[in-house]
Order: sequence, then C-alpha cells, then structure tokens
Amino acid sequence: MKNCMNCDTIGSDKNRMRADKDNNMDTRKEININDEYTTRVIDMTAPGEGICRCDGAAVFLPGGVTGDLVRLRIAALRRRRADGELLEILEPSPHRVSPDCPVYGDGGCGGCTLRHVDPDYGASVRENLIRAALRREGVRIACEDRAGDYGDCGSKRGVCGDSNGKSGDVRPILRTRETGYRNKVTFHIGSDGLIGFYAPSSHRILPGSHLCPLCPGIFGGIARFTMDAIASSLLPLPDGGGLELRISDAGFVRVILGVPAGYKGDLAPYAAAPVSEFGAVISGVLSAAADRRGRVEYNLLRGERWLDDTIGGVPMRLSPGAFAQVNREGAAHLADIILRYAEEYLTGGDAVSGGSIDDGHRIRKQYAPGDDSPVIADLYCGSGFFGLALAKRFPSARVYGIELNPDSIADAEVNRSFGGLSNITFFCGDAAGFSSRVGEKPHLVVLDPPRAGLSDAMTADIVSVLSPPVIVYVSCNPSTLARDLARLCAAGYALREVQPVDMFPGTEHVETVCLLVRRSGLHIDIDVDVEEMLQEKRGQATYPQIKEYVLEQTGMKVSSLYISQVKRKCGLEVGDSYNKPKSEDIHVPQCPLEKEKAIMDALKHFGMI
Repeated sequence: MKNCMNCDTIGSDKNRMRADKDNNMDTRKEININDEYTTRVIDMTAPGEGICRCDGAAVFLPGGVTGDLVRLRIAALRRRRADGELLEILEPSPHRVSPDCPVYGDGGCGGCTLRHVDPDYGASVRENLIRAALRREGVRIACEDRAGDYGDCGSKRGVCGDSNGKSGDVRPILRTRETGYRNKVTFHIGSDGLIGFYAPSSHRILPGSHLCPLCPGIFGGIARFTMDAIASSLLPLPDGGGLELRISDAGFVRVILGVPAGYKGDLAPYAAAPVSEFGAVISGVLSAAADRRGRVEYNLLRGERWLDDTIGGVPMRLSPGAFAQVNREGAAHLADIILRYAEEYLTGGDAVSGGSIDDGHRIRKQYAPGDDSPVIADLYCGSGFFGLALAKRFPSARVYGIELNPDSIADAEVNRSFGGLSNITFFCGDAAGFSSRVGEKPHLVVLDPPRAGLSDAMTADIVSVLSPPVIVYVSCNPSTLARDLARLCAAGYALREVQPVDMFPGTEHVETVCLLVRRSGLHIDIDVDVEEMLQEKRGQATYPQIKEYVLEQTGMKVSSLYISQVKRKCGLEVGDSYNKPKSEDIHVPQCPLEKEKAIMDALKHFGMI
C-alpha cells in the first residue's frame, strides 16, 4: 500500500508507467498494475471519473468525486494515463450524494454519469468541460478593443474577462430541473417481457430501469402497465421491440409500440387498454415497424397521430419520429439565448450578457443590415424550432431553414402553418447548399449541426460564401464545437460569448450556445483540404501529423495558422489562400515562441527542414 498525495508528470511502456516526481530531478518512480494507493481525488470528469495523482501518474477512477479520500488499485496502464479501481472510500467528498436511480452505478444503464454528485458541483463539471475543450483548441473569448473591434485579450488560460466579470469567460451554466425533465423516452422490450434500458454491452433489460428519474412518473406507469399486458397475454410479446413515449406541455402522452419485422400479434386489445387505464391523457397509440431498408412505418391504432406541443413559446405539431428537444425547459433557454443575440444584432439593444453590459461590449448597430427586412438562415433546422421562434419574434425578417431530412422538413412546414407564420421558408437539402437555394446572403446564421460538427465544405461555405456578420452556433459536443470555433476564429470571426445550458442534468452531456461576430475588415480564407492534398503529394507531413507530433512531445496544441506561419519562416511552400489575410495591414494572431520552437522541432523530425 502506497500513500501518494501530490505528484506530477507521467510516461509509459508496455507493462508499467514511469513518472517524474519533479521535472528537475533524475529520480523516477514506477506504478504497476495491481499497485494499491491511498490518495485524494483532486478533480473529476463529466463521464464520472475522479482524477488522482499516484507517484506522478494521472489515474482516472470511475466513481470518484473531487475531495474523496480513497483506496484504489491500478487496474490498467494506458499511453498517457492509468485506470484505477475504487476499493474503498475512506473519507467521502462533500460533493458526494446518494444516487436517486435504482440502477445507477457499476453495471447500470450508463445514461447518467453524475448522479452520485450534488447538482451544483455536477453543473460546474460540465462548465469546465467546455472550458477545457476551448483551451485545447486555443480558442479565446474576445474582448472589444478601444478601436471598436473585437480583439484577442492575450489570456493564457483560453478565457478572458473584464474587471466586472461581465464578459470573456464561459458564462454560468443555465440550469434546468434535475428530475422528470425528459419529454420523450424510448424503452427496450426484452425477451423476458421486461421493459427498460439495456445493461452495458448487452441486450439484457435492467430490472427497475423503467423508473428512470429523468422521466415523468407516468412514463414508468405506462411501462409497468405494458409489462403486465405482456405477462397476461393481452399484448403478444414484441421481443426486440420498443416503447416510445412522448408527453406534451399540457400533459398528453403519445404511445408508440415498436414491433420487430414480421410481427403478427394482434395489437387492437392493447391499443384500447392504455386509454382505459390512464384516461384522456393518452392522446394516441401507434405501432412502428422498420422495413429492410430501415425506413419506419407508423400505423395509427387509436386516437391522434400528431401530438400538439408548445416548446419555448413555439407551437409545434409533432409527427411520429419527429425530432424535438427532450428537455422543454432547456429548449426554452436555447430559444431565449438565440433571440437575445438576434435582438442585439437586429436592434442594437442590450442583449449580450443578459442586457447588463456597457456600450463598449455590445454587438454594434453598424452590423445591422440597414433595412426592415433582414435575412436569417437557420441551418440544420430540423423541425424548424429555432427558425420558427425567430420568425415569430421578427415578423419583418425573411427567415430560411434548411435541413437534409425530408421528414423533418415536412414537420417544419406543418409547424409553420400551425403557428400561422408567413415569413419563413423551408428547404430540403444539404446546409452547405444554402446560398444556391436562396440566392442572397444572410445577415445572421444559426448553426445547430449534429455531434460531428461542421464539415469542411460547410465551414468553407459559411466563411467564403455566406460570410454573415453574426453567427449563433448551438452544439451538443464541446470537442467538435471547439474545433469549429477555432476554424471560424482563424477565418475572421471573434468568439463573443459562450453560454452553456444544462439540458441533461445528471449526465455528461451539455448544450452550448456561442455568439460569433465578424471582425471588421478581416477575412482569412480556409483551404485545409487543398493544402493537405498538396502536402501528401509532396511526401511531406500533413498538418494533423505535425499537430499530433507537437502534442505528443510537448503536450501543447498548435493551430494550422501557427504551422503555416512557421513554415513560411522556414521558406516552405504554403497554399496561397491557406490562413493568409487578404490585407497585409490586418492584425493576425502570431505564433508564440514556445509553440514556434515546438513546430520547428516537428518540421525537423519529419525532414522538412
């Protein structure tokens, strides 16, 4: 048993990890698999792992909470870290709480990762997840300089702020209620007739998982009723099927019973039963089955096919399979933030930072188009939620939504008519083709891409073709968000505000809304793909290879802009439009000396200089 409370860096080989206790000392210590330590958890991750230091090695401990004094065993050694197994909590953290879920923890469904942490601290963990992602990509939140433009504050921490704390840092996360917040859930149906969520890496239903604390109580009641219906043969077992439940703001529930291909059971008796049991709150009962191509066909068994809902003040008529935010309160936060930013841009009002900032930190009115009919683009619009909210708030605006999924566009058209809005138009197609479909440039663009973020083509289209004065970026993935923000900032945009929203309390997930403003007079083209192809053709290291080498050797992240600057200094060929300003007198962030040296070392390593 070893005691280890404060150590530093790590290294590794196949069977053991070595670590310098002090970078200025030659003495090294080892950690090995099955070594046991008594140590304090010093930090934690959103996936619910505590972080400890054991003889200098970073050890990630599932179930650990910042402040715990624990006894642990080294369970695995990896390239840059070790994994620990929690043996005993000797002194619990003040942030540790008893989970409120019957299946939470080791062997649970895995949907929640922070239900053993008090909600306030869990929210701060998710805030820090965003800060860390921005830091890794070198993204800084801009301050407005004395000349009235947005400049970099020079912070070494990836964030900056004024003396009043009104801007610069990631803003405090907007909270939502911790339980019962999901308006939709899909349970699995097992071969034993149980309904709930799968155990990890299996198709075994976890008993009791239908009582998920994230869901309203009626969902658990309908799941229990359906299990009883299967047990009594009222419902022939749809083995491998599912039970989808969605509840409206008025409390009406739509039930969709997913059945496997080729299912021959009679669903009519079950279709009538929920209405008898739960009354008029059951708005409709449907069945759903997928064909060989994966296309889902819905069959109305009883009641209404559509579910009328109001989300964030926007009336929505939701078809079966339609996408809508699962946290109604969180969705209202998202809409409010987007409308706040748009209000500031279109009217010059006090929107940014909740209307409490001075004139020097506003989006200036000069960015406004100067007419009464601004153009707003809602890219990746889904069923039209954000675009509809904008069209409702700004009746004189011309709002366009584009979405690749034809079913979502059909829903958006229904929602447009349902809300009585005539100033919004929807298109089905790739978001990267917006300019060719609309034929005019937007003054404000809302981006809400999938978890993978923006494609290279979409980024290039936004920067080089659309070039909007203001971008509002909504993301559910901090890593791809930070990557895309780095690209947009390198292309002439200033990151003005970052607002997290706690859409999924108790889990590792967080939604983020970011405001970007085009720097006056600045435009830097992005041509990453062309440059990468040229590098490969020359037999030289590509930008990702150089970045990976620098990170591996120094632990520093370097941007493509910095690499191109160092390559130019060394006389190496760089694409004409690759991160190069069109005007020579425009300030472009310059590569710091320590990163320049690291890039030079990488170029030498790859034989390029």
